[in-house]
Amino acid sequence: MRTILLATVALWPMAAAAQQSIPVQQLATSVAAKIQATGFAGINLGQGTANGVALSAVQSQAASALHLDANGKLSGKTISGGDVSAALYNLNAATATSRSLRDKFSEIVDVKDSRAVGDGLANDTAAINAAIATANANLARFRATALYLPPGSYRVGTLNPILDPQGVPFAVYGASGAARLIETQAGVDTLSIQETKPTGAPGGFATAAAVDISVSYQNAGQGRSGISFVGMPITSGGGGMRPYFSNVNCLSLGSGVLTNCVRMWDVSNASGFNLRNASIGNGNGDPNGGTALAIGATADQETRNYSNDGAFFGIVQGGGFAAVRMTNHIEGLHLEDVTAVGSSYLLYGPAWNGTTHPYGPSWLTLAHSHGNNTVAGVYLEDAGSIHLHDNLIFSTNQGSNFPTYAPNALLPLNWSALLSGHQWGWAAVWCTNCRGYEVSHNELYGNTNPGQSATGVLLDMAAINGNATPTDLHPGVVSDNMIQAMSSGPMQIGSAYNNVAITGNIEINTAVPLGQFLPSGAVLAGNVQDGAPFDIGVMGNVAYIKPPLDSLTINHELTVNGNATLQNTNVLAGKSIALGTGVGKTSVGVSGDGAGNLNITGSTITTGASTVDGTATQRNSTTNGLQAIPIMSTAALPSGCTARQIAYASDGRKPNEASGAGSGVLVFCSPGTKGGATTWISVLSGATVTN
Repeated sequence: MRTILLATVALWPMAAAAQQSIPVQQLATSVAAKIQATGFAGINLGQGTANGVALSAVQSQAASALHLDANGKLSGKTISGGDVSAALYNLNAATATSRSLRDKFSEIVDVKDSRAVGDGLANDTAAINAAIATANANLARFRATALYLPPGSYRVGTLNPILDPQGVPFAVYGASGAARLIETQAGVDTLSIQETKPTGAPGGFATAAAVDISVSYQNAGQGRSGISFVGMPITSGGGGMRPYFSNVNCLSLGSGVLTNCVRMWDVSNASGFNLRNASIGNGNGDPNGGTALAIGATADQETRNYSNDGAFFGIVQGGGFAAVRMTNHIEGLHLEDVTAVGSSYLLYGPAWNGTTHPYGPSWLTLAHSHGNNTVAGVYLEDAGSIHLHDNLIFSTNQGSNFPTYAPNALLPLNWSALLSGHQWGWAAVWCTNCRGYEVSHNELYGNTNPGQSATGVLLDMAAINGNATPTDLHPGVVSDNMIQAMSSGPMQIGSAYNNVAITGNIEINTAVPLGQFLPSGAVLAGNVQDGAPFDIGVMGNVAYIKPPLDSLTINHELTVNGNATLQNTNVLAGKSIALGTGVGKTSVGVSGDGAGNLNITGSTITTGASTVDGTATQRNSTTNGLQAIPIMSTAALPSGCTARQIAYASDGRKPNEASGAGSGVLVFCSPGTKGGATTWISVLSGATVTN
């Protein structure tokens, strides 16, 4: 509570002539003395008498202005003895200039000054519209203004928009979260703050804020937005509205639902903290089902309009459509600590059709967020410079709990391709026509139940809005993710995604091999997969099979050495290794050092129809595309070899073996040129092999 000291009050009109300034203390003393002399019971302010004794003109004016109650106290009721809006206010006469009470109290427009009740029952529409009219009058004079909602629940219908000129700050705020607007009218924005550009406006940016406000929607029809910030498009003279929100809550009650809790349109440098929206519905793809934050821009073919460079933290969406929905041209958006549980999407950003190509969100970051969603965690179209990291994204539907999608459901463009005969589909991260991306340090959890098609990272192509399907897309990185329980594989990446690096990912309980749906240009390194063998790989990928290990079956193509590595495993002695067709020549190590290579001493390698004893020598024996590696001493290595012929020198020295017979090394032939001698070179040291 704050106390305002009134040093002087100028009462208007006065009884007779010109305005007089009378100290409040003198007025109060005069009135008190008259009441003490005559008694209070018979006071009649309207007639200027007390117990029949006439008050002086000044005393009567003072009593009427002060409006004493039955106890001789100021009642705080409406002043009935004249207009005191021109009364002078001066906090400290020695250092400050006096100004009118009207000027003082118009800085913050309190809705209860316009007779809003706030009991949750009375219709406060007219009262709050009156307060908005006062705020608009101030803004029209280019005066910074705040609209205040004291503690209470204000039942409203259609409220008039707040018109914020460019260059004039405005804020609407409630009493520390204790102020709630109950919207009873369908199809309207509860609070709408709109950028204007009147003649004489200071210019620059319209700045607007909404703080500590709750909106409850109580109507069976479709609602629009709880709080709406609407800037002017750049093509219409907009300056890039700068909106801000903090501690905003929305709740949809009954059978109706707010389409958006907060909507921002044609804005720049927007920001927000702590936004919560609870929607009805089970994430059935209905775009009207409820979104916490909707941000977009007016479409224009030259892509000049945009909403850009915003940052938002602490967004929570329960049920409905999405935590964040983007529309049209969005650039430079940072999202952090976003949660969406039971909604269709965590983040939804489709493309729109510009003059030269479809244009989706770009320079987008989503970090430290949690999604538990029915269609996809993140869905983007024609997006560029996308960074998704340190997120936890789960599939909402487990078991046979399949959603029934709404007739107007917004589903991914290639939705039917993902389903492919399944009842239901889902992807943790889904981007169509991505133009540069990083997906890293996320945990993605789907399911492997019958009838469901789930994948962790899905990058595909499509013809958007009549534009051609791209054939070459910018490179990207998928790294250091934990991907679990994916019935349609940990990743599905289309052929147009050239030069994608897939490194350091761990796939657990994925029914489809990592490389089954990857482009030929994919580069893999350091990935670990448990539950299905690899398809395509480069150095160091591990297909881990849990002990006890009786045999190793490799049914898919391995293209480069090291991909069949079982780290720290030396347990294949006496066991069998079954290799399918198309296995590269150097895909299986043969030394028994237990440091990542396969120990096949005393083992058999089965290649379709023939069997090769691991301890014997069988040169140039090939079955189903596999060349068996001959094993011999260095002295027995032939001098008439051909280029790139390989062998295993059983007594060849490794780099750490100084002299004498070594423990064995893989070697390749280097035929002599210009009469030179044939040499055998160690693949480990690059040196000529000697005893």
